Amino acid sequence: MSNTLTSTHQTYFKKIMLIALPIIVQGLVIHFQTLINRMFLGHSKVEYFSAVGNTIFPYSATITIIIAASTGLTILIAQNLGAKNHAVVKDYMYTSIQYSTILSLALFVLWFFFSESIFSLMGVDKNLLVYCVGYVRILSFSLIFLGVDTCLHATLQGCGYTNPIMYAGISKVILNILLDWSLIFGNLGFRPMGIEGAALATTISNIFGTCILFLYILNSERLPIQVKLSEMIGFKKFDSFKNVLRIGLPTGFESFVWYIGVLVMIRTLNTLDNLAVGIYTLVYGIDIAVFSIYNGIARASLTLIGNKIGEANEKGAKKILSFTIKLNLALVSIIFLVFFVFVKQILGIFTTDAQMIEKATFFFIMMTCTLFPRSLNTIVGSGIRAFGDTKWMLYTQIFGTIFVVTASLVTVFVFRFGILGIYLTILMDESIRAIYNTLYFYKRKANTEVNSERLLA
Repeated sequence: MSNTLTSTHQTYFKKIMLIALPIIVQGLVIHFQTLINRMFLGHSKVEYFSAVGNTIFPYSATITIIIAASTGLTILIAQNLGAKNHAVVKDYMYTSIQYSTILSLALFVLWFFFSESIFSLMGVDKNLLVYCVGYVRILSFSLIFLGVDTCLHATLQGCGYTNPIMYAGISKVILNILLDWSLIFGNLGFRPMGIEGAALATTISNIFGTCILFLYILNSERLPIQVKLSEMIGFKKFDSFKNVLRIGLPTGFESFVWYIGVLVMIRTLNTLDNLAVGIYTLVYGIDIAVFSIYNGIARASLTLIGNKIGEANEKGAKKILSFTIKLNLALVSIIFLVFFVFVKQILGIFTTDAQMIEKATFFFIMMTCTLFPRSLNTIVGSGIRAFGDTKWMLYTQIFGTIFVVTASLVTVFVFRFGILGIYLTILMDESIRAIYNTLYFYKRKANTEVNSERLLA
């Protein structure tokens, strides 16, 4: 019995890591791309930290609908592959690429022409406004290709073949580092562009990565489906994409609600001082690197659980999640210890400003305390979504955002805790939702009805 159990766990581990490792590497290198930007910018001018912080959160909030569509696409592909509905998988992919691109173009127009109004509404300091607008207008050109990029990622993840995602990500980062060094500081004959150079480097690198994935998926013979460019061209019925949105939109709204909470916190921090936003941005940037690790594991479990749901094997799906939770706990514990011991050395990589390092040290430690409930929320949330239930996580996120916004305002302005109040409320919120979501997952039942037309979730 023990040997059988061990063998089962080894099988789970191999399957999870086969999908997760490329996603983790890709997530880390893409985040490394962001950190390289911030490292170069931080050594150029410390105000750039606050400018990027004020930019990246509202920018990310607006792209949640496209990310949501890719999440719905991943779930539908995983479940339909488990049910052997290959023709349906291709239909979902082609339709999603077309309509996600239309959404991407609309977002490009929003950020290129109305960015100054958005940042003014956020209460961004006038001294930072010019940096924010210059940065995001260049970055917005990435949005034109975002719909295609997210659909390609979703297709590969849903198929359980994620190595190309990793290779594209590594290629992007190598190019980004070279372009950052050249465009920010004015090396290799370029004029120094500062924060706008960082935006241009990121944009070029993102487009390059999308082209790599697109060429790969058109020529690959290893995927369970054969993708043809001729089949993508032409008007596609909205019905399939509507089903993708039906499953994915709650996830998008969930992310949007989360970003609303973050934007309120950024607005609150802006009332303190510019350095407060910079500290939050610095710590958040490192936190996202860790997120790339447990999010990769969560995405792998989503694919595997989705396959089991497509096979109508609910018991197997829950076993996979249980093992994933244990694996995540071990990894996060190791990360926690490393961060706790080397906190100042890690912060020193991204800025030489002694005041920022000193003030950020305590909040970096506070952030590490949130790793356990946050990672559990991510893992369990992916399991719940793989069952086709994407509304539950939206409901709990709405509760979480209301809680965080209310509690942070009280702790910052009433109790005068400053940034500490922000981290305390995040820790409480993540802990409450992690417990509640875990209990919900193990009590719920799956709807496993899959047919050739659509997936009922």
